[in-house]
Formats: sequence, C-alpha cells, structure tokens
Amino acid sequence: MLIDSSELQYLQSRNRDEVGRCFSWKGKILRAIYPEHSDFVKSLFDSGFVQELIDKNVFVESQIADYKIEGFDLVVEHKKIWPVLYPQEWTFAMLKDAAITTLTVAKIAKKYGLNMKDCHGLNILFDNTTPKFIDLGSFFSNDDQINGWFPFREFLRFYYYPLQLWGKGHSYVSKLSIFSGNLMPPSEYYLYIYPFYRYLNLDTIDKIIKLIQSLSALANMNRSKLLKLSNVIVRNAALFTKYLIAKGKIKPLSCNLDKLSNKIKGLKEKTRYTVWGEYHTGISKKERRFERIIELINDLGGIETAVDIGGNAGKFSNLILEKTPIKRVVCIDPDENSISRGYNRIKDLGKEGITFANYDFMGPIVKLSFEKPNDRFKSDIAVALALTHHLILFHGYLIDNIFEEIKSYARKYVFIEFMPLGLWVTGAEVNVPDWYNIAWFRQAFANHFTIMHEEKIAENNVIFVGKVGS
Repeated sequence: MLIDSSELQYLQSRNRDEVGRCFSWKGKILRAIYPEHSDFVKSLFDSGFVQELIDKNVFVESQIADYKIEGFDLVVEHKKIWPVLYPQEWTFAMLKDAAITTLTVAKIAKKYGLNMKDCHGLNILFDNTTPKFIDLGSFFSNDDQINGWFPFREFLRFYYYPLQLWGKGHSYVSKLSIFSGNLMPPSEYYLYIYPFYRYLNLDTIDKIIKLIQSLSALANMNRSKLLKLSNVIVRNAALFTKYLIAKGKIKPLSCNLDKLSNKIKGLKEKTRYTVWGEYHTGISKKERRFERIIELINDLGGIETAVDIGGNAGKFSNLILEKTPIKRVVCIDPDENSISRGYNRIKDLGKEGITFANYDFMGPIVKLSFEKPNDRFKSDIAVALALTHHLILFHGYLIDNIFEEIKSYARKYVFIEFMPLGLWVTGAEVNVPDWYNIAWFRQAFANHFTIMHEEKIAENNVIFVGKVGS
C-alpha cells in the first residue's frame, strides 16, 4: 500500500538518523528506511536480532510492514507507546532501569556482531513500568575492528555519572543533567565525586580524565584510524595495546558490559524525608471517598484514559484501573519518593496500565522543541484530588491558573476536589481566609468548566465534576 507523503507527520524536529525517518500515520508509528540501508535493516529482522530484543522485553514491538513511502525502500511499524516520558520526568529507579535495559540491548547486539551509535535516554520509552529501547537506527555492523561498546562515554555521561551523583543525594543536579538528552561533562562529575580535583584547573582535569579513559577510547577506535598516526612509537604502542584488548588480555570497562551492568545494579539511592513521601501508606480511611469518586467516573461513558494530577504513589490511579473501564492512567507528582514507591510497587506486581511521571505540573521542565507534558499526557479525564488547597493557600497560585493547567490535561471531563477547611488536619483549628469558601471556588470552577456534579464526600472534601468545552 502506497502512503501519500502529505498524510505523514514527522516525529522529530530534526533528523540525525542516517538510516531513516519516523512518522505518525493514522495512529501508527512508522519508520521509513532509506534505500542504502534497507538491506541492513532487513538483516536485523532476518537474523533474529530484533525478535530476541522483543522477546527479552527490551525493545519496542516492531515488524516490517507492507506500506510503501516515496523515497524509501522499506517501512517498519513500531508499537505505539503512550504516553511518551522524557528523562527529566524519570526517578532514580527509572533511570537505573533504563540504564540496565540499554546495556542488555548492547550485550545482545554484540552477540549478533553489532554495535551501537548512541545510547542516550531519548532512545528509551517506558511502556507502563518497562523501559524499552526504540531506536532501530542506532545499530551498525561491527566490522571495523571496534573492540568496545562504541557509545560507552555517552553512557557514562547520561546514565552512570547522574546515577552516581543521585545515589549520593544530588538529585537536583542529576535530574537537570539528563534534561532532554543533555549530557553531564566528565569534569563536573569528577569535581563532585573527588573534591581534591577542585584544586586543579579544568584543562588539567580534562587531561587526567582522557588518560583514565584512554583504554576504553582505544578499544573503540578502528585500526585504520590508528594506522594514520604520524608518530611511529605512539602508533605501534596503540596498535599493540589494541591487540591485547582484542585478545582479552586487557579488558577496559567499555569491553566488559557485564561488569558495567553490575556496577549499575549495585547503585543505591540516598533518599531524604519528604512531607508527602509516605502519604499513601496510611490512606485507608479515605478509601470510601475514593469509592464515591469511582462511582461518579463510572456514570460517564466513553472514557478510556485518565491523568491523576498530584497522584502521589498512585493509590487512586490503581483504583481507576481496577474499578472503571479506563485502560490507561498517568500518575504525576513532583514528590520523587512518592512516584518511586508507586513505580516500584507496580513494577514488582507486573501490573500494566499505569505510567508514572515525576514533575511539577504547574512548573514542568520543558524544552521548546519538545512536546509539552499536558499534550503528551492529555487524557479523557483529569483528576486532581486534595490538591488545589495546597496550591492556593501554601504556594500562592491563582485559582484561574490552576484550573487552566488542569483543563489543558483533559479532553472531556475534570474531577477536582475543594477542601473547605483548607490546610486542616483533624482536631486542629480551622484557619482560612474569608475569601476562601465554596461559593468562591464554585464560581471560579464555572468560569472554566460546565459544572456537572458537586458533592461533599468527606469532612474536608467536596468533589466537583466538570465538562471541558461547550
């Protein structure tokens, strides 16, 4: 079947892939392969390589399709993964799992005589709680005497360095360093880990790092490049060292992916106490309130997806999946401890249908060329429970801005709780401003949504159900 090129939607704002291009077409994800690379891509399927990756659950389900696109010789169809998470929305556990998946892909590739061009986190998508490699164009035939894993240094900068720092408590710096594919400079990593380097200038530090990584760099250089070295002594020393690496007499880390994988698996996160980290561990008393909201969701029809904003560890997200026809839920929360707890629990249970994202929906970290979270996570319903009072009374957000942000995540309906007693706990004195009352909230809600239902469901919880649009 020939696809009209005008119907294709490019999925990349820029194209660095020399193998092909990715498109969206009628809900399908297609990768069109350039003529000069079609035989190689066919060999990836014919050899059993792609199927082994799929069987090991580390690569997105893919197959050669019958479609034709002008200018390309081959079309591969990939399973569509929704939603798309970017690395800055991952937790430590997610980054660690993505690193292990990437190394598993690399080890399988080596078995088939393949190497990889790159390994950054934008080549990983989370299918529920399972990280999967998605870049078919990353592989190349390892026929140029490259002994090590080619993207080793990129792996250090994207995965190993941030994980090491994150594990030592530097979560803020680590998360920023993986922002949309940006890489941590080796010198900055060494300055953090080894304080004595701070007495040296940056040029000296760079030279030391090059020396430390020289064996891995040498393993990843092809012999033809070494033969062009003008200095005879340096050339012969490099060729002899490379010979020893090829024979396994010297084994730098770039040639020992099992050792590197074990290093990653051994990394532990140093967690700190957060106010909301344990919130869902003692929420059983609130389950009746949750049950009533579930009943209200079930009164609606045509609902398949939901986003749980401020969903903590995903308790309500779980209830949505278990007790409604909704098939997919995105649970987002700025508290890493909460998201990590939910992610690890769902992963251990092997449960599907929930994706966890760690970021602040009122102030997400975004890159201009990338799709925003509210577009990527937009769902049939948006849920915001026991949230608005914190944003209004503690953080000082305007209620209209809050409603606009929540609305941007919803296609059809919103479920938003009002807490009339404010930041109140049982037995404490109620202390809220005079303007903070249910009439004020109701009017603001009506300015943004069509009110479908309003009900007091607990002592300090009033649920508002609204329709988005006219």
